[in-house]
Amino acid sequence: MVFAWATDGILTLAPRLDRAKDAARTRGMPIPMTVTNGTGESLYGGFAAFNPAFLMDALSTFTSDTITLHLGEMKDGQISKPGLFTKGLRSPARIVLPAGAARQAASLR
Repeated sequence: MVFAWATDGILTLAPRLDRAKDAARTRGMPIPMTVTNGTGESLYGGFAAFNPAFLMDALSTFTSDTITLHLGEMKDGQISKPGLFTKGLRSPARIVLPAGAARQAASLR
């Protein structure tokens, strides 16, 4: 699954598809968002891709309508560190690795 920020700041959630032809036919679902730290301009045009099973497992533990996603710095338009999901700014957290991070870590062993 991919959280993608358009250049105008609109956040969408869409399946991650490997084939360009399939990705071109897929539209993301807009998700309301508020940037709580900084301007958010570094997010525009970037994305955060997560393994769908891990993402759904983490999100299913929340009961509130609002979830905070804490992201580190974007590098080359994508997150390079795990995403941190919380119910608010100071609550128990669920960490989800970016898609491909586990594979990269395993290749370093």
